[in-house]
Amino acid sequence: MGNEDNFIEKLQTNFTALFKFFASNPHLTKIGFYQTEESEELKNIFSQILEEKLKERVEFSDHDIRIFINSIVGAIERLTRTMLFTKEKEPEQLASELINIYFAKELICR
Repeated sequence: MGNEDNFIEKLQTNFTALFKFFASNPHLTKIGFYQTEESEELKNIFSQILEEKLKERVEFSDHDIRIFINSIVGAIERLTRTMLFTKEKEPEQLASELINIYFAKELICR
């Protein structure tokens, strides 16, 4: 179980770093993650990285991992706009919430 906990902790650390970057660079984030033509490519690359990290996990073996990944990317995109940029939530809070929602053992369908 240690590997599982380590993976989740690392993912939360990475989500926190991403939200911190977005919070520190709101104008760059708005341009790069939302407004430019390349924003879709950036989100596709982000999705591919997540898929590579998650595709071997047993809880996704019976499901289309792309739905899960696109849901996470969409949540990051929306939460950045509605909660991070408005300062309603801090980067650490958003990362923690995402981990709790997407990786809670009770919520994973097998």
